[in-house]
Order: sequence, then C-alpha cells, then structure tokens
Amino acid sequence: MASPLTESTLISKLETSDSPGIYALVSDYLRPFSDINSPSSNNDQTLIRQLAKHFISFINTSLSILPKRLPGISKSNEVLILELFKTYFLCLDCLEVVFPHLDSKPSAIHFRRLRLVRCFELCDRFHEAEAEGFRLLKRLLPGVKRKKILPDIGKIGGDDKDSFSLLVVEIVVTLVRCASKASSHKEDDYFKRVLQLMDEVKPWLMGLDCNSYEKFHKLLVYHLGKCALNLLEKKTSFSDKDLLITFCRTALIKYAKSSIKDQLFKIAQNMCSLFFKWEENKFLYVMDILDCVAPKSKVRLYMMKILRLELGDSCSVLLAILLLCIGIWG
Repeated sequence: MASPLTESTLISKLETSDSPGIYALVSDYLRPFSDINSPSSNNDQTLIRQLAKHFISFINTSLSILPKRLPGISKSNEVLILELFKTYFLCLDCLEVVFPHLDSKPSAIHFRRLRLVRCFELCDRFHEAEAEGFRLLKRLLPGVKRKKILPDIGKIGGDDKDSFSLLVVEIVVTLVRCASKASSHKEDDYFKRVLQLMDEVKPWLMGLDCNSYEKFHKLLVYHLGKCALNLLEKKTSFSDKDLLITFCRTALIKYAKSSIKDQLFKIAQNMCSLFFKWEENKFLYVMDILDCVAPKSKVRLYMMKILRLELGDSCSVLLAILLLCIGIWG
C-alpha cells in the first residue's frame, strides 16, 4: 500500500510535474475540508481552526507556485493546464474557509482571487479571466441585485477601505486590459459593459493616493484606446452604430484629459486611418465622431471641403485629425 503523500512531496509535484493527476492528489490531501458542514456551527469552528493550523502552509505555498508556473506551460498541454487551474480554485476555496481565523485584512482573500484572474490573462485565456473578474466583483457585495457592475464606494471595506479602493480599481484595469486583447468577435453588450466600467470606476479612482491614481488612470485610458482600435480593426459590422461612435469618442476624450494626452494625435490618426479603410460611410463615421467633440458647424464646414476636394486618404486623415484636435482643445 502506498504511503500518504507528504506536503513537501505535493509541493514538489506542483512545481515540476508535467503529467495529469496532480488535482486528484491535492484533492485527496485536502479532503478533511469536506467534513465541514456549516462553517458557522461551534463544532465546525473548532475543526476549521485545526484545518487552518495544519494546512495553511501548504495552501499558501500552492497559491504562490501556481500563478508562476501556469503561464509557462505549453498551450498544447491543455489537460495539465486545466488540472492546475482546478487545483488553483480548490486551494482558494479552502483558503476562504479558514480565512476568518487568519490575521489578515478582509481584502486579502479578494486580492488572491484577483491574482487568479491575472493568471488566466497571462495564459491568454481571456474569456475565463473576464468571467472570473466579474464573479469577483459580485463577491464584494454578495446577495445584492443591482444594475451597476461595481459596488457603491463606502458600502464595502470598513476600516480596510483604502485596500478595497485599490482592489476595485485593479479589477477594472484587468477587465479593460482583457477587453483590449480580446475584442474581436464580441457582442455589442460586451463593449457597453466596458464603457459602464469606465464610468463607474471614477469614484474608486478618486479614493486612491495621487501616485496610484495617476498610474491606474493612465492604464485605463491606454487600454480603452487599444480596445477602441481593435474594435474598429476587427469588427466588420455594427448592430449599434451609436455604440461605435460613443466608444471611439469616449476613448479620445479620456486621452485628452489624461497624463498621456500627448499621444492623442497618434491614436486619433490610427482611428481615422481605420475608418478610411472602410468601403462605405467612412466619412459619415468620422463626421459622427467629430460632431461629438467639435462644434457641428465647424465640423460640417471643413468636412464638406474635404469631400469636395476628393483628397487621398492620407490627406483626409490628417485633416480629420486636425478637426478632431480643434474640437477637443479649442
């Protein structure tokens, strides 16, 4: 009969094993957690404290190894990747059981789950990253039905509100970054949700210190712009034209009001270049965007000149960008 696996043996397998079967071994090792029926009962509270004392070292070490190892595994080894992610979830669930008995900030468990979201992203599994990111947001305020995606600032965190502000902002940054990398073949509602995140994150950004605000605001603006460009480049038809205009306009206005506004000309040039590659209605789309950020009379006057002159695409792009800059800065 085989001897039971020790903690050190399991850790070694998590670090090096390239063959399936690791999840079954870890699941068997953590089987005592299945004896918990109700975490609120006195008997189970005693058991949970015992489990925390016995397993916390293994759980913490596993949660340190997995996000480092997974991105380095060949995508062809899908079976192993799925097993390790399944193990990742198991360790997080076990940590959540014992977490109330640990000397940690309330936000710490959520930051652990955020690291899982980022691990999915690093493995180019953007769908899983997005799904887990939105599940994490729901965990912050469970049991509340709401139209908003983010919880209201002040409703969560208590004495740990600074950490929760950072947590919410980092989740949103991760979701917008995933959107910028996986924006092809997405439905309109997907992009509406990105815009909603950008709107709802504003008060959470304001809760950060100046340096953190600058850092994360810049990241949000950059990835929103990248998402807009991918949307223009890869999406061949739009069921909601207003959404397209709103998305591009929002990205440009965010750039103009950010610390990276010096890059506005570049992103506007790229955006207009993509519009001018379209066979139909390319001028109408540019005019719609310009109408959002510049006086309508000025837009129509100069755009009509462009149309009458029938200039080449490159000249048209430059004139459109000039109008755009007049509208934003004028």
